[in-house]
Amino acid sequence: MREGVVRTLAVVGRVLEGFDEKGRPLWHDGMVVEEGRVVYLGSHPEERAGPGAKVVEIGEGVVLPGFTDSHAHLASLGLSLRTLDLRGVRSIKELKRRVAERAVELGPGEWVVGRGWDQELFEEKRWPTRWDLDEVAPANPVLLVRVCGHVAVANTLALSLAGITDSTPNPPGGCIERVGGRVTGVLKEAAVQLVYPAAWRGSFEELVKEAEKTMLHYGVTCVHAMSVTSEELGALRNLARAGKLKLRVRAYLDPTVPEPKPESEGSLTVVGLKVLADGSIGARTAALRKPYSDDPGNIGVLLMDKAALLRELEKARKAGLQLAVHAIGDKALEEVLAAAKISSTRLRIEHASLAPPDLLDELTELGLWVSAQPRFVISDWWIVSRLGR
Repeated sequence: MREGVVRTLAVVGRVLEGFDEKGRPLWHDGMVVEEGRVVYLGSHPEERAGPGAKVVEIGEGVVLPGFTDSHAHLASLGLSLRTLDLRGVRSIKELKRRVAERAVELGPGEWVVGRGWDQELFEEKRWPTRWDLDEVAPANPVLLVRVCGHVAVANTLALSLAGITDSTPNPPGGCIERVGGRVTGVLKEAAVQLVYPAAWRGSFEELVKEAEKTMLHYGVTCVHAMSVTSEELGALRNLARAGKLKLRVRAYLDPTVPEPKPESEGSLTVVGLKVLADGSIGARTAALRKPYSDDPGNIGVLLMDKAALLRELEKARKAGLQLAVHAIGDKALEEVLAAAKISSTRLRIEHASLAPPDLLDELTELGLWVSAQPRFVISDWWIVSRLGR
């Protein structure tokens, strides 16, 4: 029994169990919880609970089942909660001001890490560069991740600490942006990971607990954790073994994790692998069938074609795990569906943001699971300029 959990709790009031097969809500007048598990739903829960139970009357309140977040990045969320919030910044000038303030607050030599900027909001209508950041924080390594997580900008000191120079080759699946042969500081896709690990000096257990606290606050009790690295998996294992992991975590491992296999301990269950077939629309790296409306020569970046996806599906099958595939653009989704038609291993698709009617028909026919993010409707407000009407 977890520390701090009441042995028997009787809740008097409206309790939503869920919905029936026709989508109708299933309401009850109360519930009994024993050692953290619901054991009774119905009337007069205080009588069913027996003597010594703690009785809570919620009046006009409502008890809902815990929510499941079907796509989250726990360590990244934990880090973002500790970093500079750059959502809503309207100009590079404002971005620089915030970075300068944080650099003064932390002192020379300390990492300034931020997330949430979107160049579409900037008055200057351009990407920030390392030279912008050098102007305001030359003595601090700086890494600022775009709102989508697929692009970042680093200053000269951060690039130097990561060993990135003008001659550094692009990593597989990533791009180090250059202008006239010089690195600009803009890093796309896998190139972000050249700097990102160095920006965090604490433990992954701290990051996971930070993320867990926020999720529980919002009523999320189960999470599908995506792209779990070896370090994050180790932290999750340690917390689960110690009984300190309150979230139920279903982990999908990053391809870099050696010898992946199913495992279960406490609240942690390893259920799958996670790969990326393309990038994001915001970064113009989502793989499209036709060029971007605002960048006619660009069709994005296809990170995995049908053949590569079939190899990953076979790897997942042999490991006894499910494969989750990030596919945002319609070309990426097309390749995923082509692989799914051939393989006997069922997969799930993450995002499927651009899904034209022919691909929706294929999705329906194949009966694949899709984890979509309605939040993108709000965050990707500029989508018409990217893709047209």
